[in-house]
Amino acid sequence: MKKSERNGRMVFADPTRKRVYLLSVLLLAAALTLLFLRLFYPLILFHLRYALMTARLSTVRLYNRIFLGLMGVNVAKLFLYALAARKAKRQSTSFCPAVTAVIPAYNEEKTIVATVRSVLAAEYQKLDVIVVDDGSKDRTLEILRAEFGGDPRVTILTKENGGKSSALNLGIAHAKGPLLLLLDADTMIAPDSVRLLAAHFGDARVAAVSGNTRVGNVHNLITRFQRVEYIRDFNLMKNGMARFNAQAVVPGALGMWRKAAILACGGFSRDTLGEDRDLSMALLKHGWRTEFEPLAFSDTEAPDTLRGFLRQRFRWTYSTLQCERKYLSCLFNPRRRGLGLLLMPDLLILQTILPLVTTVGFVANLVAFDAYECKLLAVSYAVSVAIELILFLFARRITGERISVRDLLAVLPQRIIYGVLCTFLLFKSVVYAFIGTTVLWNKVERKGNSRQPPGQTSAQADQHKKLNEWRNDTK
Repeated sequence: MKKSERNGRMVFADPTRKRVYLLSVLLLAAALTLLFLRLFYPLILFHLRYALMTARLSTVRLYNRIFLGLMGVNVAKLFLYALAARKAKRQSTSFCPAVTAVIPAYNEEKTIVATVRSVLAAEYQKLDVIVVDDGSKDRTLEILRAEFGGDPRVTILTKENGGKSSALNLGIAHAKGPLLLLLDADTMIAPDSVRLLAAHFGDARVAAVSGNTRVGNVHNLITRFQRVEYIRDFNLMKNGMARFNAQAVVPGALGMWRKAAILACGGFSRDTLGEDRDLSMALLKHGWRTEFEPLAFSDTEAPDTLRGFLRQRFRWTYSTLQCERKYLSCLFNPRRRGLGLLLMPDLLILQTILPLVTTVGFVANLVAFDAYECKLLAVSYAVSVAIELILFLFARRITGERISVRDLLAVLPQRIIYGVLCTFLLFKSVVYAFIGTTVLWNKVERKGNSRQPPGQTSAQADQHKKLNEWRNDTK
């Protein structure tokens, strides 16, 4: 692993397939052992059967207690971050340095024009745009030159296809402003988002600020589920995590970065599939701060098919494992409290180990059925769903998000269906990481059906100010 990292290869890439060989040897050894016992030692298996029946229930109970303990820790984490989100800091908007928006684009002919126009419509004077065409095979470059070729505020760069991280690094190298607004090519930002994000950089310790990303194409059950997830998990939790400088990722959909901080960390790395998460964790490792601005809105185009959703989330899950491996040395490091004591344990224990333990425990309960244990798990699951609903409503209060009856009705099925799909993707990612299979980017097809979000209303601003006016800057 260390050798592959030194050579600049992607984390978990193992061309020699040593892990496949090891796994094959272990499976063959287990199969031969069972065959030997069944053919030559039937009496041993007869007695072993009753021994296993006795130990099986004890194992199930142990699994359930581990699951309940980890779930309790997870619930405590959720409430901690939700309460911290109430104290989100309001910034003075008098700080307004020059900002360069960098937009990498690969086969984005359906969305790129609307994205650039939404940036140019921002209520911010010192703003220019760099669009980097990463070797698109469609009409992206042609459309860009036709629409913005004569606009002095827009610079169009083109290069051979080399991935999103290389396109971002090229755009950063040509950026003139000290602050960088990095956007996906399907993102539509609100007019006041740039101003709200830039205000945080009056503090020299802030390296990046995440905006409030929402699903802009809610038209079926899959996108409705993602809307619920974005409101509750992405925005509410990130709001609270930023309070402890433990924000997992400043997303590519909407984030503002300090150029000097990016260059100090070596730019966007190609070691992982999640270049934004990778760099966000690198900033925390090097002592910078990352923050969250709940009123800087953007709408992104979420996958609206099951195939597109699974492709996107598998990439996210696999990249999370890659970042866990890359920054494992920071685990429980007291000198980096946000990353080492909060974020890394959260990713490793609650977002990786807990779903795996939950799945194994569920299968074990089916094999060794016990009425009391099943009732205990059913009650705990019902409590967790109730907590999810409470947090969803709380997220509405914090961000001022309008929530419909359909959103509320989607919480329960989203919790069940999403849980199954995400656990499957986690198991798949663990297997791929173990055998060293190279995972490609698998870009989701754009349809150009996202809307442009409005800016914050006066009611949202007043509500947010009232909730957070007493927060002290604890850095």
